[in-house]
Amino acid sequence: MAIFDKVIDFLNTPLPGGKHAEAKKEAKAAKAAEKVDVKADPEGKQQAKAIDLQAELRKRDADIRAAAKAAQEDKVRNELLAERRKLRELRREYEAEMAKQAEAHAKAEQMTYTVAAGDTLWAISSRFLGNGARWGEIYEANKDQIKNPNLIYPGQTFIIPDDED
Repeated sequence: MAIFDKVIDFLNTPLPGGKHAEAKKEAKAAKAAEKVDVKADPEGKQQAKAIDLQAELRKRDADIRAAAKAAQEDKVRNELLAERRKLRELRREYEAEMAKQAEAHAKAEQMTYTVAAGDTLWAISSRFLGNGARWGEIYEANKDQIKNPNLIYPGQTFIIPDDED
């Protein structure tokens, strides 16, 4: 999911002021370990980490506020305030994405599927509709999200049409 990667990248960037070099090394190591974990279980890991990301965003916001109060120089203070604005914008994007996914999954009468790395419309159609050649039905039901049927992305949530053989 692009928004998860964006949030994680933001959380792993050090705060302005140069005091966080050690934290930056730890963050890079954690991110590398996380990428290995995500490759091992691409479908479930990011969903499980959604709750943890909210806590990390709140912690990062508190760190930025505390560092801004402690900053003596206006330049560093302004950089920290700019970081805080970016964080707010990123948090809004994240919350909007989570709400969008929740809404897609809440439609009880329609089955949905969240695309994992390596998925194709043919494979999804084979799995849920019993025939890969019926991929066009999934494409038609999700035209608003799929610009090119050959390019679908991990994290996209598709509606699976009813199996009407």
